[in-house]
Amino acid sequence: LDFNIRDRIKIVIGERFTRGGKMAQVGDPYNPLYLGDLFTAPRIQFLTGHFLARFAGGMHVAAKAYYDRNEAQPVEVHYGLMYLTECWSATLAYQDLPERNELFFSVHLKGLGGTRPNRFAYLFDF
Repeated sequence: LDFNIRDRIKIVIGERFTRGGKMAQVGDPYNPLYLGDLFTAPRIQFLTGHFLARFAGGMHVAAKAYYDRNEAQPVEVHYGLMYLTECWSATLAYQDLPERNELFFSVHLKGLGGTRPNRFAYLFDF
């Protein structure tokens, strides 16, 4: 499900699914003894959600979540807030991960040459 309102609000809901069962193991191509081994892969079933809102004045708010249907709990949740102007932008993002939580803040000055890509750009892509 993908829903857009005039390039201002975006809502995307989806599913990621992998069947469980026997799968071929990736082996070392230089050692034929490892090729063709099978392993049992678990069944993976996630619901995904992404929300993005762009407000007048350059403020953007975003959230992205992965929900494990097998465990009935969220696995990852990402939140982001970005202020964007012609000359600079500031991003504040938070990741809630199973083993750790991360807080990220960055300021990007435009026109000063190349900079590395924003780590949380996927939150704000339309």
